[in-house]
Amino acid sequence: MLLTNDICDMFKVHHIEDEEDGAFDDLLIVNYVRKDDSFVLLTTLREYVDDLSTRTQAHWLLIDTNERMIVLRTITCFVIGISDDIAKVEAERDPANNVAVNLAPPVMPMDLVKMRSSTFISEVIEPRMA
Repeated sequence: MLLTNDICDMFKVHHIEDEEDGAFDDLLIVNYVRKDDSFVLLTTLREYVDDLSTRTQAHWLLIDTNERMIVLRTITCFVIGISDDIAKVEAERDPANNVAVNLAPPVMPMDLVKMRSSTFISEVIEPRMA
């Protein structure tokens, strides 16, 4: 949860508690990105980009305004998605709530990165879906 909180704090991801409270009544759709029960104001993301290095700023200024909005919206969707999905990760446990050593093979992240997508799906994902 600590990583999720750090991501939410860094990119100012807000969670919607109550649809009825009218939080979006005064906001134009172009000013925020909403996904499921989370949203990010694009102005806060622009401020984050403005605080990046001068080299980043040089590249940022080379793209036109429409492309910048597309980039901001893409980053926002990614940030919301990753913060929501990390919170759903659960450690594999056996029925006695002990670490499931036999269920989860010891794998280093660098080994997973080297693995082909089809191999990863067939050898890692599919056996756990059954």
